Formats: sequence, structure tokens, C-alpha cells
Amino acid sequence: MIESTTSHQNHQDFIVQQRQMSGYALVQPAYRYRGALFRHPQDGRLLSGCGGDIEVIHAFELDRSQNTGIPVRVTNVVVFGSNDVIREIQAIDGTDDVIVHGDYHTSIVQAVELFESSIISKSRILRLPGKIIAVNAEKHSNTELLLVFLLETGLYHYSFCAQTSNHFQCIQAFRCNRPISSGLLWRDSGLLHVAYYDGYVRVGVVHEQYDDMLLVKRVAANSNNLPVLLDVVAEEMKRITKFEDTEKLRREEMLKISRSLGDVLNSEEAETQQGDQENQEKENEMFAKLKIDFKNQSIRCERVSQRLICLKKLISLINSTMDMNENIEMNIGFLVTEIEELAKLEQLCEQVEQTGNQNLIGKSWIAVEEKKMVVDELISKVNSEKIKKYADDWNQNIAHIIEQLNGCSESAKDMRLIISQNIFEHRGDKKDIFTHFVLDANSRDVTLYCLSGLTTLAIYPRKGKRVASISLDASFATNLTAACSMKTIEGVYVADQNGVFPIYFYREKRFLDAGNQLAIPSFDCISSILIEPHQMILGSVTGGLIHLSFDFASNYDHFIIASSILAHPISTGSVNCLKLLGTGDSLLAIHATDNEVVVSEKDQERWHRVTQHTGGAHNIAVTPFSIDERGAFAVVASRNFVRIKALQYAEESLIGLHDLGESRAEDENGRPIEVLNVSLDPSMQYRQLPCKLRYAIGFADKAIRTYVALLTGQHDFLVTEKFIAQIEPLFAVQNMICFHGRPMGCYVSCAKTIQIWNDLDRHQQKKLKSERMQLVKLQVAVTCLERIDGYLFVGFSDDKVSIYEEKSNGSIEFIGNIEKWHNLAEIKEQKSINSLKVRATKTSNGVRFFLHSLTSHHILIHTVLLGANLNSNSAAKIEEHDFVLAHEHSMYQPNGFEFVSYKYFEFLVYGKGISVETLSAENRKKLDDFRDFEFM
Repeated sequence: MIESTTSHQNHQDFIVQQRQMSGYALVQPAYRYRGALFRHPQDGRLLSGCGGDIEVIHAFELDRSQNTGIPVRVTNVVVFGSNDVIREIQAIDGTDDVIVHGDYHTSIVQAVELFESSIISKSRILRLPGKIIAVNAEKHSNTELLLVFLLETGLYHYSFCAQTSNHFQCIQAFRCNRPISSGLLWRDSGLLHVAYYDGYVRVGVVHEQYDDMLLVKRVAANSNNLPVLLDVVAEEMKRITKFEDTEKLRREEMLKISRSLGDVLNSEEAETQQGDQENQEKENEMFAKLKIDFKNQSIRCERVSQRLICLKKLISLINSTMDMNENIEMNIGFLVTEIEELAKLEQLCEQVEQTGNQNLIGKSWIAVEEKKMVVDELISKVNSEKIKKYADDWNQNIAHIIEQLNGCSESAKDMRLIISQNIFEHRGDKKDIFTHFVLDANSRDVTLYCLSGLTTLAIYPRKGKRVASISLDASFATNLTAACSMKTIEGVYVADQNGVFPIYFYREKRFLDAGNQLAIPSFDCISSILIEPHQMILGSVTGGLIHLSFDFASNYDHFIIASSILAHPISTGSVNCLKLLGTGDSLLAIHATDNEVVVSEKDQERWHRVTQHTGGAHNIAVTPFSIDERGAFAVVASRNFVRIKALQYAEESLIGLHDLGESRAEDENGRPIEVLNVSLDPSMQYRQLPCKLRYAIGFADKAIRTYVALLTGQHDFLVTEKFIAQIEPLFAVQNMICFHGRPMGCYVSCAKTIQIWNDLDRHQQKKLKSERMQLVKLQVAVTCLERIDGYLFVGFSDDKVSIYEEKSNGSIEFIGNIEKWHNLAEIKEQKSINSLKVRATKTSNGVRFFLHSLTSHHILIHTVLLGANLNSNSAAKIEEHDFVLAHEHSMYQPNGFEFVSYKYFEFLVYGKGISVETLSAENRKKLDDFRDFEFM
């Protein structure tokens, strides 16, 4: 018995120790957007771009988890945090490092940083001047990388040098005047290929001059070293002179070839040679090559002429700067000499004072004063502010010249002028919008697949021929979320929000064939695919991973092996709204996307979906969970209707989310009116059935309608419309909060106005009109409302929060403002307060509020102390308000956040996925410093 107890205790200790081990996904589960999967070639580690971080999974970790059931251990590497989402992870040829990029940021991650949890230095994170479409990275030397970016604004070349303090330097830029929506970059035989969509699928070659790029880098590296800068300019002038001589000879040769071709075409021999097909093909090839050579030379000469202009400006700037430097150094030399003489005079004065001769003393002090005047005059000539201004002007001029040299300040051009050699150009169907480009370099001929919702094209980049196309079902139009090429055979795997299916390419027959959709279990919206010869790994929007294994006997059949899912799929697509319900033992979340309403449960630090209803929603109001009755009611607002749903437990298991009734409104023509907002009367707690549920809906027809539902436990019953509140002069319902009064009322905001109304039907006998209790006109637009314990908090678009106190007559009274909300926290990223949550603590000295606001990167916590209101007729006063802390969350572009029940230090931030945020021990201490303790 003792041995059994000891064994059980050891097992429990092992479980506790296991959960405390760093690196477990159990400790910090990820439910964020998973946009990239990559297998590291060095040791087979699986890299997963989860939100703005990289999760590193050992090669054998997934198999070990499948066999033992222990959760997958991961190493988390913070790259962008909440600033961006990782879209792609690529290997850098010749190194073990990887390049990671998001929508606007990129970073170089060393292989050694993928072993232990680390944070990438901000100096190695580069923000690009446009949205990143594609990236190509290659090793240029032992300490330097050449990075090429296809942005929506053009083609940019950057140098990454590890030995300099500024790691990234833009060394060449080609700006285009039309936005690039999708594309791909790759290097082939030293030439940079670009495929992009601009109404056409265009594939071409961009010729690069590395010497031009090196000049920009040398000028930037030696911008404050004038002698070296002069040597760099002199060396570049020699190179340009040599280039001119070479290009003159090349142009003469090209002109000779051009004349010879013209003579052949115009001569009488051309008629006799018409039948000679080989000669004609040879002449056509010569003409095509000559055309490309002329174009390349014209582009190169244009760049050289622009470079000469920049060098001329740089030489004149260097000469003027050197003259100014000589003048400053000469004045400094004079100043040093005069100061030395002044010191000698002061020593002489001290000696003269000892003699007591007043005549000599007076003459010596006069000489000292004259020398001081000379020194002051020289100091004014070498004034530090003037020198600083001159240095700033120099830096500004040098930066402008560097922008001219690398092309950043040039006017934008048509992308077709940037491409020196067009290989392929195809105009697809007008409905085609190409969203994905997949390059298959392992096939017999390099094959490029251009993917849109309706058509797939296979192209040979070298030959420039359209090979095949396929028409898919119209339901896949513009919904493709991920694509990758097959490894063992030719073709691509395509994923959308519903699943994955293969498209096989038959080269001999020149056609594409879509195979059957892969039979995978219920899975989240697929956002990334990693294909390997023996398996496929799929990544989901909310962080799930699933494995597929292939049947090698047939290329058309797939079967699923057991796989460990890092995070259970809890939603399909972006989460619009989320409400948390504390059930005592666990935590429930009811959340909605555009397609479904889901109930998820937190079990051992992991979320998993319990039940779901089809039909999306954008707003949810829910009653508190009743532990006695083991249930709650939710009012779910979809686009054109509102449904009441019952959430009930039975025998320790959740049995469902039952639809109890529906509310909708129609205009005079019978068309449904759009639902903007929904709010639940806070007095309507869960009670034993039967009970009455009252809620209000804000519609797009400038009206708020109140409904009463009698809950009898039956699934089918009628919802009674109680009254309609016309909210003139408001033109829409932007924010709405119901409050419990006698009778029920509602706060409504729109633009710069807050309106308060309540229901006059006190006895609930008949349908009457509502009464507007108060209309508050403001100077700035309202962005959010929050109500707690008789106080109303209003967030504005100008970085301000106002506090109002509710009065017994149904009106509100202004208490005070908190100005410069984000400046208090030194957060410059956002000025509008779009989300506000409040916690309150009451004491005999007053009420302490902790105000939580959400920005794109942080959760800001402020505290406000309102003094005790001894006289009910007078308003409370703000005794103090302080900024407490700013917690940087990991959700890119969040939609909102919620408190976790009974845990003041834990939050759920939701958007494209859900991020569980926990305050550190240090931040918890900061919160405790503002807590007011009172013992009775």
C-alpha cells in the first residue's frame, strides 16, 4: 500500500515537473496564425512560423509525442513579436542560417539561435518600404549576404553585413508605378528571375551590376571619412571611363551586326533564301539577341549617366566640406594657441600681484582681458551648435546622394522597363487574380505554376511557353490559402479554407488533372503546407499541425497517420468576438467567426473545441455561467438576425449549444435590416426555468429594438418585440451597452454623441415608445464604451478617456478626463482607444479602477482612484491616475481581448487565432503596488 502511494506520488511529481519544464507547448500553447513551415536542412528540425515567432520542434519530437502521448516540446524564438506575422522561412544557400519575413519586416536568424529560447536583436530586423511579396537571399561573402525583395512597390536589393553596426543597407532599388499583388524571385545561372502578376503573368530577367551596388555600400560605409571617400569616387570614375570604352566597342559591333542583317533582308538574295528555313531561324535568333543587347546597353548607359550626376554632386560636396573642415581646424588651432597664451598671461598676472605694483597689475589684467576677448571671438567662430548644424547638413546631403545612387529617389517606372529580358507574358481570364506562384526546380525542366482561384498555368521559364491550364470549381475563386509543389511527381498541392487537393501535371499529354480532395479530419483553415517525400505537414490559422503520409504504391491515394497537434483547432478563420465563462473547474469560451459559432473548453492549459454551430457572428452577449444550473444563455448577432442559444452541461459533459429563438427586423420592402450591435440586460442573470431574458439590438435603420424572451426549457418559442427606440439624431449604432435601471436603459454612441434612453413600459403590459433621458454632445468621436459598478468609461479617438457617474434619475454626470493616454505609456503606435476593459475594487476610501486598453502591440494598464462620495448629490473626484505597465502581446492586428476569470494577470487576445497572454512576475508586482487593502 505504501509502495503504491509512493508510486502514485512520484507519478504526480513527475507530471508537475513535466508541466514546469521549459519548452513545453503545454506551458505556452500557441493558437496564432501559422503562415510558414520549414524543415531545417542541417539536422531536420521543424521550424514553424507561429504569429511573429518561430517555434522549433526537434526532428524526432513529433514521433515521440505520438508514441508516448506526452505533449510536443517546442523552443520559442521571438522574431517580430506582435509587430508582424511570419509569412515565409527560407534557407540561405551556403549557410545554416535562415531568412524570415513577414508582411513588412525581415530578419536573419542564425542556426545557433534555434536551439535555445531567444529574442532576435532589433538591429537585425529590417522594415521594408512596402509589403513583401517574395524574397531571395544568397551568400555574397563570409560576412555579407545579398537580399533581393519583390515588394508591392518594386524590386529592392539590400546588403546584410554582420561586421557593421547598421547591418542592412539598401544598395539598389527599382521602383514601379503599379502595385504588384503577387510574384516570385529566384536565381538561375547567375541571373535574377522575377515572375509577377500585373493583369498579366509576366516572367522576366533583371540584370544586376554588383559593382554599382558595392559603390553605394562603400559610400555609405565611409560617409564620414573624406580622404577615403575621395579615393572611392576616383576609383569609380576610372571604372566608368573603362566601361565607356568597352561599351563603345560593343555598340560598334552591334551596329555592324544590325547593318548586316538589314543588308540581308534588303538584298535580292533574301528572296532565294526564303526557302532556307535554317538560315531564317538563325537570323531570327540573331535579331532577338541583338534586340536584348541594345535594350540592356541602353538601360546600363542610363544608369551610368545618372551615376555620373550623383558623383559630380558628391565631389562638389566633398570639396566644400574639406574647405570648411580646414577652416574649422585652422580656427581650432588658433584657439588652442590663444588659450595657451591666455594661460601664460594669467600666470604672469599672479606673479605681478605678488610684487604689489599697482601700475603693472593694471596693465597685466588689461592684457588678460584683451586676450579673453580674442579667445571669445575664436570660440564663436567654432561654435559647437554651428558645427553640429553643419554635420547634420552633411549627413542629410550624403543620405540624399546615396538615395540617388541606389535609385530610391528616382521616379517610379513601369515594371516592364525594369525587366531587361521578357521571357513570358500571358493574359489570363479576366476573372483570374493570381495569388500564388510555385516554382518546381526538381522537375526535368524548371516549371512555374501560377495559381488563381479559377485557372492554373504551368510555364517553362527558360523557354517561355504556356503548357497547360485547368478550370477548377468556381467555389475556389480567390480562396486559395496555400500551395506547394509535389516532391516525387510533377504537380502542386493546393489548399483553401475547406481542405487540400492535388493537381497532377502530365507533361507528355500537356494537361493538368485535379485529383480527389484529401480526406483529412475536421481541421482549421489551412495556412501553410510543408511537403516532403514521405509525408505532408499542414499548418492552420490557429496553430494546429496535422500529418499526412502517402501510399507509395499509388500517387493518387493518401492515408492519414496518427499525428500530434500542437494546438487544437478552435476556430475556422479569424475570430470576430469572444466571451469567457468561468465554470468553476474549467474555463469556457464562446467565440465566433464569419462561418461558425464555437464553444471551446480549456483543459490542462490547452483549448479544444467542444461544440459548434454553422453560421457566423460578429457580436456575442452572454449571461454569467450558473454553476448550480450548469448553464448559460448567449445572444449571438449575425449579419441579418440575432439568435438566442442555450449552453448546458449534463453529466459532466457539454451536450450542446441549442437554438431557442430568433429575432430579425425588415424594412417596408421586406428586406432584412443589418444588425450592428447587441447588448444584454445585466440584470438578466441565469435563473431557474422558466425565466425572462431581455436584450436590445442596434439595427442599421437608426433604431434600437428591445426583445423579451420567456425561457421555459423548450427549444421552440416566440421572441416578443417589446418596443422600438428611435435614436435620432444619431445616424447609426456604433457602441451600445444596456444597463439595469427601473426600467432597463441603454447607452448608445455614434460619432461625437452619446445618447441615453430607457423603457417606459414599466409594467410590461403593452408596447410603448421609449424615452430619451439625456443627449451628451462631445468634441471628439467616441470609439468605445465600458460600464462597471455605476460608472461609464468613454474612449475617444484623440488619446483620451472620460469617466462619468450614473445618477438615480437615469442620467450621467461628468467626473473627469485622462489625457494623453498612450503618451503616458510612451506608446506612439496608436492614438485611438478602440478597446477598453475595466476591473474595479471598492474600499471605504473610494473605488480603484484598473483600466486595460488594447493596441496593435500592447495591453496598456492604467489605474484610477475615485474618492469616496460622501454626499450623494455631488460627483466623485479623481484622486489619482497612473500608468501601471505596458505588456507586449504576440497577436498581430488583434480584434479584441478578454479577461480570464479569477486571474487578473491573464488575458486572451484574439484575431487570426487566439493568444494567451500572462503578465510576468515583475509586472504582477507593479500591479500589487496599486492595490488598496482593507481588513474588516
